[in-house]
Amino acid sequence: MVGRPPATPSISNIPGDAPALPDGNGLLIVANPESGSESDTLRDSIKELLPHAEFVDIPIGETQADTHAKLIQLIKQRNPSALGVLGGDGTVRTVAAAAALTHHPLAVFPGGTLNHFAIDIGTLDVCTTAAAVASGDSRRIDLATAIADSHTDHTFINTASLGTYPAALKVRKKWERHLGKWIPLALGMIRELAANDPLQLTLDGQHIRVRTLFIGNGTYQPAHRIPVGRSSMADGNLDIRIIRADLTLSYTRALYAVITGTLMTSPTYLRLLSPSLNIELTDPAPLALDGDPSATYSNSLSEPNRTHSPFTHQCLKDDLACPITKSEPAHRDSSSPALVRCSCSSSFAYSR
Repeated sequence: MVGRPPATPSISNIPGDAPALPDGNGLLIVANPESGSESDTLRDSIKELLPHAEFVDIPIGETQADTHAKLIQLIKQRNPSALGVLGGDGTVRTVAAAAALTHHPLAVFPGGTLNHFAIDIGTLDVCTTAAAVASGDSRRIDLATAIADSHTDHTFINTASLGTYPAALKVRKKWERHLGKWIPLALGMIRELAANDPLQLTLDGQHIRVRTLFIGNGTYQPAHRIPVGRSSMADGNLDIRIIRADLTLSYTRALYAVITGTLMTSPTYLRLLSPSLNIELTDPAPLALDGDPSATYSNSLSEPNRTHSPFTHQCLKDDLACPITKSEPAHRDSSSPALVRCSCSSSFAYSR
């Protein structure tokens, strides 16, 4: 079976200042009972390791914004020393956003199906996370935020993407358990490169046509192929990958590069490591956060009556603590380009 290499503690070597919570005193764990198939078993295991930790089910609202507001209110009422989360990437994304806003360190207990974020920060099981919480070991970890219409914040913990990559992720999710990440992702990219029209963008003031735009929270590897895992999540950078569509025979050259694993040497492929990126969309295009179809945006996010709105992805630093042993769409005029501003912040995550 082809799989991703495990993350290592080097994904962040910047220590955090999360408090030690022996037996889980002061830890509020937000759990999603619908995540994964072993939610109850994992919860029981955490209770044995951290008997004084408090569990609450994530408060689900009618919209993502409602859920976020209810969660913030719950945190303020309980006033914990640290937050924990038990669930998959979608649950982690929601709780991480709240933890960053309320300035709480975060303990990630992997409880979903794939747990990409937990794997990348090194929290491979609940025992590792519990030990880090008890000892107070933590590291600084980057988060990223997409801001739609200049006021609606949507945190993403893994990736934001435009073009063919979101659809390729769906193929990967379907077959990842059986074939690993690389093979289904490459097959999905090949299919989507053939099926989708290029996007018209203005990238940092330069007009460009692209087939896909990948924006990673942190530094992804491998650099020369389709990214599948991270090597750093504490440098304040976005990992930006672009497959161009404005060169001679760009489709054929991009297809060859994906099949042969030679993207790094292909003129159709661009890779940037940067704290910010400004993109102006002129045509409708979905933006997927963490590959989640429920967090997909289009040009309908633009401000009314605007014909050229910037799409900005910006990475800043903020502090969240995770153990690392180590939206919703707005409904607007679909004829206008999207206005989205993304920023990256760092938080502390408990980690050994």
